[in-house]
Amino acid sequence: MRLTAGEYNDNKAAGRVDRAHAIVQAAIAGIARRAAEVRQNTSAGQSVQQLLQSRMDGWMRQATSTPGGARLGYQTERDAVTRGLLQRTSVGDWDEFTCLGSLRDVEPAVGLVLDDRIMDDGYASTPTGSKT
Repeated sequence: MRLTAGEYNDNKAAGRVDRAHAIVQAAIAGIARRAAEVRQNTSAGQSVQQLLQSRMDGWMRQATSTPGGARLGYQTERDAVTRGLLQRTSVGDWDEFTCLGSLRDVEPAVGLVLDDRIMDDGYASTPTGSKT
């Protein structure tokens, strides 16, 4: 949602998210559809959609219950006003808004295959790479 439109990209936009907005609905539907496709099971998509709706309920509760004039942001700011919704991963317990912050955290590990054969096939001796 943050990357789809500029209106939800700013840190403080977390408190302005509207669950009925087309971007929000499209994100929920797209993620649920992808889950159904991966699992080849429509009930998996429905389960994911229910989970996402539940997360939106929690998000809306956070946005409307910020104490003492605080504003909801994606991350806490040092302005003493903006309280973060998303929590970084840690060794301790995670909550519904614990979020991996790097693609290194979400991409599967890939085995690196090194070909250590000598790379002299006649191309290495010429600067342009063409055989003479």
